[in-house]
Amino acid sequence: MFLALSIAVVVGSIAGWLVGELVRETGFGFLGNILIGIVGASIAALTFPMLRLHGLGSWAVATAIGAITFPLVAWFIKRLLSFARTF
Repeated sequence: MFLALSIAVVVGSIAGWLVGELVRETGFGFLGNILIGIVGASIAALTFPMLRLHGLGSWAVATAIGAITFPLVAWFIKRLLSFARTF
């Protein structure tokens, strides 16, 4: 479990930073993007055993998917809420 969370922190921080660079108007800031990536990767790492797949490469892929998806969802919700405030 420690190895999975370690992978989640490393992959999540890199993926969170990368998503922040690709989507410039996220508004979360440098550390915010990294933290959101780590949270997404950690959620994926903790729910990954439910899929019953094994192997270090599979963990890395799952955490990368979680680390990329979670910041994009957070960015989308933030944009949606800011759009809703205009009405």
